[in-house]
Amino acid sequence: MAWIDVVNTNNPGKLLEWWKLVKRSCIPIRDDWFYTPLLIEDYSKKIKNNRERQAKLLELVFSGTDKFNLLNPIHNSCLRLIIRDIASEVPEYVNQMPETDKGWFAFLYNMLGQLGFQDISKICQEAYVPNEGYGAILSCAKLLWVYSNFSHSLIRLIDNLDTVEDICPYDSLRLMTKLVPKSKVEIWDIVLDYPERGLFPMVAFCKWLKPSYRDSLFPYFGHYDNEIASCAYQAYLNKTPRTVVNFLWKNNGFKQPMWQEIILDRHLFAPKEIKPPSVVEDVQSVEYDMRLYDPLNIRRF
Repeated sequence: MAWIDVVNTNNPGKLLEWWKLVKRSCIPIRDDWFYTPLLIEDYSKKIKNNRERQAKLLELVFSGTDKFNLLNPIHNSCLRLIIRDIASEVPEYVNQMPETDKGWFAFLYNMLGQLGFQDISKICQEAYVPNEGYGAILSCAKLLWVYSNFSHSLIRLIDNLDTVEDICPYDSLRLMTKLVPKSKVEIWDIVLDYPERGLFPMVAFCKWLKPSYRDSLFPYFGHYDNEIASCAYQAYLNKTPRTVVNFLWKNNGFKQPMWQEIILDRHLFAPKEIKPPSVVEDVQSVEYDMRLYDPLNIRRF
């Protein structure tokens, strides 16, 4: 995490020196699934041009002597990022959902070919070996189908919300943050209590919400799920003018719950290093990226 944070943002390739660094220092770190995806994702984010980013990720995949293999975390991470990148560029494309795995694979190869990504299509065809890359390629096909069908129309997305969530969990929520107009807060009512998605819907909503609509967070301060309540409250504080927040602190006669007092106290007076984040991140996000860790959070992630 420290390496990712200190590398110059103007030199994405510097990130990739991590493996040389640990090898030269004889540090026993493997290219495992724990940190490789984050390193590759940050490398990808630092390259702003889409086509250049795709080319660099492909170059990274074939920089070694090994054949492309989705059991290799570097290869797997690169391919998923390339497919997501391509999916975000797909023009509006309405097509029925494939009913079989064979249909999903055919859709993936045909779509990549039509878009001019024959090299990626060939990689996918060679990688979908049962018990190896089969599931990963199937997941890529579903990702491409979802984004090509629902990334342009909010109405179509809402009408097919359950289908999209069943195929690509959490992606309907990611699409909503891009498609819902900033003035249409009420549209989020249908997903904020979405089953089996934990804190993710509230986090997405808080990141999307304009400060001028912060009052819409009030109803969630008393939510039965403490994590949703604290996420809503921390987001509210970060979207509220400082003078109003000071008023809340000085006029604590309203007797807000103790957990709100603690968050408000930290928000106003904590040093920058331990100031609470704008939202309470979902537990899976924190476990995946320890840069989101809050050492004073009562959940002790």
